[in-house]
Amino acid sequence: MEDKHKHLEFIQNVIDRMAQCSFQIKNWTIIIVAALVALLTRNGEPTLIILAPIFTVVFWGLDGFYLLQERLYRNLYDHVRKQEETDFSMNAMLHKGKTDTTWIKVVISKTLLVFYGTLSLISLFLFIAIQYFKT
Repeated sequence: MEDKHKHLEFIQNVIDRMAQCSFQIKNWTIIIVAALVALLTRNGEPTLIILAPIFTVVFWGLDGFYLLQERLYRNLYDHVRKQEETDFSMNAMLHKGKTDTTWIKVVISKTLLVFYGTLSLISLFLFIAIQYFKT
């Protein structure tokens, strides 16, 4: 039983690291988009704002990767929890066939769609508004 608890602890540590990476990606996204908007207002260079939705989409995809990995390890955790004996396997890819374990499903999940979708729409709206008022 002690081996099983140690194995579950290993898996939980990986899940925690994936969640931390996801959180930091969201922080970097906000920082970069805010910096681009600040540069836009300071330098009056409206073309810089088009980089904001581009960065947002790139970080969205990267965050989707980390969330996918987190979900795979959660499935592995659940599998190990139900086992009688443990083999200390950390291969989460064996549990990829379960629901919500494809990258595209994770990227369009409510969690990421609300955050990155809103940020992308705001960035695009700012770009369009600046282009409109520029002329």
